[in-house]
Order: sequence, then C-alpha cells, then structure tokens
Amino acid sequence: MTTHSVYIIAGEMSGDLLGARLIAALRQMSPSALTFSGVGGTAMAAMGVQSLFPMRDLSVMGLAEVLPKLPKLLGRISQTVDDIVARQPSVVITIDSPGFCFRVVAKAKAKCPNTKFIHYVAPQVWAWKPERAEKVARMFDGLMCLFPFEPQFFTVHGLKSAFVGHPVIDTESGIVGSRESFFEKYDLSLTNPPTILSVLFGSREGEVERLAPALYEAAYRLLREWPNLAVLVPTPPHLWEKLKAVVGSDQRFIPVDPQDRFLAFALSDAAIAASGTVGLELAMLGVPHSVCYRFSPLTYMLGRRLVRVQHMHLVNILLNQRIVPEFLQKEVTGKSIAGVTLDLLVNKGGCADRQRTAFAEARHLLLGEGGGTPAQQAAAFVLGMIN
Repeated sequence: MTTHSVYIIAGEMSGDLLGARLIAALRQMSPSALTFSGVGGTAMAAMGVQSLFPMRDLSVMGLAEVLPKLPKLLGRISQTVDDIVARQPSVVITIDSPGFCFRVVAKAKAKCPNTKFIHYVAPQVWAWKPERAEKVARMFDGLMCLFPFEPQFFTVHGLKSAFVGHPVIDTESGIVGSRESFFEKYDLSLTNPPTILSVLFGSREGEVERLAPALYEAAYRLLREWPNLAVLVPTPPHLWEKLKAVVGSDQRFIPVDPQDRFLAFALSDAAIAASGTVGLELAMLGVPHSVCYRFSPLTYMLGRRLVRVQHMHLVNILLNQRIVPEFLQKEVTGKSIAGVTLDLLVNKGGCADRQRTAFAEARHLLLGEGGGTPAQQAAAFVLGMIN
C-alpha cells in the first residue's frame, strides 16, 4: 500500500484546531496509509503530531509586534524549511498564518519537486492587498477557502481553489460536558444560577496587553449594575498569567480551561470578544456579543490605508450590515462596551434577537459546497491532489 507523508503547519490556536480536524478526516477517508508531521499545538499533538517546535513561537501579529521577535521567527522559518526538505513529504498543508507559512513555502517548494503545496484559509485579498491573489496562485498548487466569495479571487489566476465550508459551523460539536458539570467545576450555583457573561481577551499576548484594561473595566461596570452576574474568562493558562496583572485578586473573574470554552460560550447570555474567529464561534452558538480590537499605533497607521472592508466581524461582512457592534482603537472603552453589553443582556429593542436571527442566516452561508463537514470537504480536496 502506498504511504503518503503529510506535513501540516499551524501558527495559532485556530489553525491548530483546523489541523487536528483535518487529520482526523484524512485518516478516515484516505485509501492510502498516511503519516503526519509538522508544526502545531495541543490539538494536533492529541492527534499524534509531534510539533517541530512550540507553536506559540509564531503567535505574533502586526509589524510592531513582529519586529522584536524577527530573529527568532527567521530561525524557525529556516528550521521548518530544513525539516520539510529532509522529509520530502507528499503534501505540505499550511494553515493560515501567511507571514510565516508563505515564507516557508517560498523557500521549500523549489527543493521539493514532487511535493504538493496546499494552503488552508485563503488570505483575505477581498479585504486588503488584492494583488496578493496572483502571488498566492504562483506559490501553491491548491487553496481551500472558508468563505463562498473567496475562490473567484484565485481561480482567475489559475489556482485550483474550492470553498470547503467554514469549520466554525461545527462549533457545537466541540461542546464537552453538561451545564451541571460545568457549574460544579467552576463553583457556580445551580439553585440560584447566575447570568453568564464571557469575556474573550484575545489569543495573543499583544492582544491581551492592549485590550485587557478596557474589557476588564466593561465587565467591572456590569458587575456593579447586574445582580448575580458571573464573568467567565476562557483563556490558556499562559495568558491568564498576563491577565492577572489587570484582574488582580478579583475572584468574580473566573478563568475557564480552554477545553471547556465552547460549553462556556453555549451557557453564556452575552459575550465581549477580541475580534477574530471567536466572534464566529459565538455566532454559531447563538450568543449575542460585541467585538473590539486595538492594533499597535504603527500597525493601525499602516493598515488603515490598505483595508478595503467596512466591518471587522465576519458575520457583518457576510451579511453586509452591522449586526454585531464593533469597537476599534480609541472606540475601545469600558464605558462604551459595557453599555452595548447591557443592552444585549436585557435584549433592548430586540437587539439580541436580531443577532440570533442573523447568526442563523450566516451559518447557512458557511456550509460549503462539497457535502459533509468542512473537515471532510477539506480532506477530499487534499486527497484529490495526492492520490
């Protein structure tokens, strides 16, 4: 039996989860034996992939954040290229993180003539720098897109591209445990159940540093105004250590193990989140929320001249209307965020209900065109290129 070597690179938590689901689907669907290696986090490790180095080394975003870590990142690029060249895999699948992944592929492809290179999660050329589409087409053999409007930007340049569905539609399948077990684990009352607010400070250290003071203030204001409110903070342990500098000894902020995050979302009456994939996860679970983001001043100054979209939240982009409130840069204040969140908790003017209706519409748009789960559609795309 033919054995195919599959090399997967994920640069952050969302990519790690995508990689793990893809591995599971590939093992289930492949007519050939497969071996896996690459760079990933805990989800891929649970699928048996020993990461070449800790994935957190790559979790930086924005020019100002990258520059101090550039020497280490360049070293990781070289290390990854050398590993790929030594292995000569059947396929390299890079997941998001274009700043790292594209540099690896640019160096490795010429030295791996029999390897297929596939990128998973299309660069958002519809949002900024549309000229990147042609560059991506020259670099890769295939592209797996998460949004229905994306393939057209790349197929015009001759790149085999497919809308494989957005994995966020499977968010509910990630819920582990029950309401009762969760309340017991986090010492919440079942006899007098609290109103639950989830606060998502971000998945990168820089995001936490820039957003934590305002998000803490927003939650603190709500704790003063809303009786019996529980504030859940789903976050990895290393980021909770960062947050302690802001939260201090306030025990009303309850750190939640990452493995419980989807159950925490599902139990939430509302949420406040750093803009990103987590916004879609909340939407798929029907949780009313707002999103916010602060870039470093340099990154924002450079980026605002290039961005071509009017919204941050992907539901807002999909539906082309401001369904989810957004706060950017100076708009990110505890007072403003608390006011919007209070409206969602009381469903003022039906604002929470409108969000839930829009979330159902967005979910339908994200199902994909190939049948099966997004991971299965992605696996079918990969297998079609190597078998």
